[in-house]
Amino acid sequence: MGAKLLLRCSEEVVHLQNWYDANSRRIAKQELLNGQLVKTLYLFDGWDIIAVMNAQGQLLESYTRGVGLAGDIGTIVAVTHHAGSAVTPGTYYTYHNHRGDVIITRSATTTVGVYEYSAFGNLKSSIGNDVCRFKFSSKELDRATGFYYYGYRFYAPQWQRWMSPDPLWEPGFELRRGNRHGYIRDITREPNLYAFVNGNPVTKQDRLGLAVDCECALRVARAARGPAQAYFSGSGADAACHCYVGCQIAKICNQETATAAGVLYEVGQLVRGNIGQAESRDYMNTRIGAEVCGHAGSCRDCCKRLWDNGELF
Repeated sequence: MGAKLLLRCSEEVVHLQNWYDANSRRIAKQELLNGQLVKTLYLFDGWDIIAVMNAQGQLLESYTRGVGLAGDIGTIVAVTHHAGSAVTPGTYYTYHNHRGDVIITRSATTTVGVYEYSAFGNLKSSIGNDVCRFKFSSKELDRATGFYYYGYRFYAPQWQRWMSPDPLWEPGFELRRGNRHGYIRDITREPNLYAFVNGNPVTKQDRLGLAVDCECALRVARAARGPAQAYFSGSGADAACHCYVGCQIAKICNQETATAAGVLYEVGQLVRGNIGQAESRDYMNTRIGAEVCGHAGSCRDCCKRLWDNGELF
């Protein structure tokens, strides 16, 4: 179990300490709040937090989740505070806006709290009792730092930036990002690895703090490979398959992930069956599928039209 520290420069006081499991999920944190150290333990279902406990293992809060926008964004339906919580025990229901921010909390029909955010997630106002630790984009706000925890990174809304670069460009990710063939230059163009959702928080979300979500891309590619191969056969079918996979990744993950998916070795292996021969045309066809067909009603119909019209490589 590793611990990562966030330090406030003045006086070098530790304000937040985190512990993680082998899957990079934060399983515990210790915050300095009002001069007191407060430790919180987390229970997960996959990547979704379903309950928190205190240092003694006493259940403090549990969460009811439904269907959201992406990952856990917009999934919080209700927060139940139990005996020992700083909030009056009971169940409080949450309401979200179009991008998954928690904007209202209620107890039965009584409004308990109302929250308003800036475009990039700064909490502009908070009225009433604070009964939900999840705020902007349904992510937890760490009160000791003012940062939101996304899973792989911390986000600072006051600076509109991540506190660390996108992990895809860190050492150890070379095989996934296709750096061996140099294609990464085609999609990065010296990107700002600290930028939040490409500067567009109004219509875009980031479920885990990964602008390029390799795990999501691979999951979708695995699911889309069979249908793609069944839909398209014959000369040039490989191009249509990449188009279809790119379209599906754009719809289910995000546009940035779909744009980069053409250079992910594993995606190339899944679609073409040859991991060592990833070529730039695969990237181009995946990107066309994402950008042209990602907003279409049917990935299959759109990619077939492009294929029939000779618009794929």
